Amino acid sequence: MRRQNESGLAGRALIGLGALVATLAGAGCVDNSWSLTEPLLPDSAARGLIVRENLRPGDTSWNQVPVPTTAEEVAAYLDHQSVLPGDTVRLYGIAADSEISVRLYRVGWYAGAGARLVLDLGSVRVPTLLPCSAAHPGPAECPWPASLAIPIPPDVTPGFYMVRYTDRPGAGRFVPLVVRASEQSSIVVVMPFNTYQAYNGWGGASFYQQADGTPRAPLISFMRPYTDWSLNRHLVGLDLPLARFLERWGYPVSYVTDLDFHAHNEIGFGARLVLVSGHSEYWSGTMRTHAERLRDDGVGLAFFGANDAYWQVRYEGRREGHLGDVLVCYKSASDPLIGWRSLATRRFRDLPVNRPENAVIGIMYNLRSNYRGSVRLMLTDAASQFLQGTGFQAGDSTTAIGGWEGDKITWNGQTPHGIRVVFRSVYSTDDGAIDTMQTTFYQAPSGAGVFAAGTIGWNWALDDLRPDRADARTQRFVRNLLDWYLR
Repeated sequence: MRRQNESGLAGRALIGLGALVATLAGAGCVDNSWSLTEPLLPDSAARGLIVRENLRPGDTSWNQVPVPTTAEEVAAYLDHQSVLPGDTVRLYGIAADSEISVRLYRVGWYAGAGARLVLDLGSVRVPTLLPCSAAHPGPAECPWPASLAIPIPPDVTPGFYMVRYTDRPGAGRFVPLVVRASEQSSIVVVMPFNTYQAYNGWGGASFYQQADGTPRAPLISFMRPYTDWSLNRHLVGLDLPLARFLERWGYPVSYVTDLDFHAHNEIGFGARLVLVSGHSEYWSGTMRTHAERLRDDGVGLAFFGANDAYWQVRYEGRREGHLGDVLVCYKSASDPLIGWRSLATRRFRDLPVNRPENAVIGIMYNLRSNYRGSVRLMLTDAASQFLQGTGFQAGDSTTAIGGWEGDKITWNGQTPHGIRVVFRSVYSTDDGAIDTMQTTFYQAPSGAGVFAAGTIGWNWALDDLRPDRADARTQRFVRNLLDWYLR
């Protein structure tokens, strides 16, 4: 939830990440041209596709680029968050030396390399500096001219991609991109692009007060680069480990963005699991209804993070006078649509929305952070069906993956029947109090299983990007869990 000063992450990551624009989204601008041509790609075909892809040679140097000295030294965004194979995506950039070099990578395991080079697009001339619109009330749109058209090869493997751009001295950043599958797999992963933007302060507009005192804005644009902090904190820190893990073990997986999940209500139906990655804090009311419909239809849900579906947001676009897609969250009664339950930008648990998160997730954010130190989670359900082969015994603990925010059971009349606590931690909060975070699982009347990690740091255990948090026992637990969904 809380914004941290970007200087606190200095030196933590070599890669800086750019941004992207999603066009034709939200009220009056949703792109409805895409729909799944088949309900489901068979598991054997999907697994084979991922396994074959990850046997191809990776590039260990894909993310080894120095961070630019300023935000404006080199910066770029894309005109879509997600595309299909064969589509074209456009890059909009600036650079102090008037030139950027661009490469397209697919993220995966690749024997630990982490990504494969798909396209080397060479160099292109770009403007040195261009303006954006006002930071407050936002949305800080950057209507720059297109610098480069990137053709997505029609035969590429769908997945999670990065566009890397660098200036002449070699400093650079990345822009995330989902290449969607026309035939969804048994596991559909929702990547939290709304959260990437919510914490993005490029141009001064963010859903959080900036370090320089700029107040939080109720409107933020997708047409602008990202700050390094936003994507390093969320995408690199939380979502990259999950993508590497899933592809390492050859799971039948396809990826979508928040906006895809909002705009296309057929996503997930026919699949076995919809998995929400990382810190997926900002959901539209349509996304929430979509998740409930999936669960009630027997499709499993898994939340590999915490503080999920916390704020209700809405999308705006050209119909409202913007140049492109805009995410809206007033977080107060000043919202001009505060009286509309499905559109008011308040917490889901609060009036007028009144849809507590735990009614679908099982648990919800406990309102107390522990930024000052993550904690271990202790096994509390030694009878859990997901423990086989893990080595976990009653009273054992995970590595320190509990934090920086956590969820717990709230007895508000909305907690699903039969919910079980698998792990828990009692911890000291940043304000000196004592609270609890819990990992839970329940089965809905439809038979759908709903897993909630209850900690933002869950994915840290799944990969060696953070060796002190990697945990082979938790990885085995997750494999058992995913195999249960795929049974």
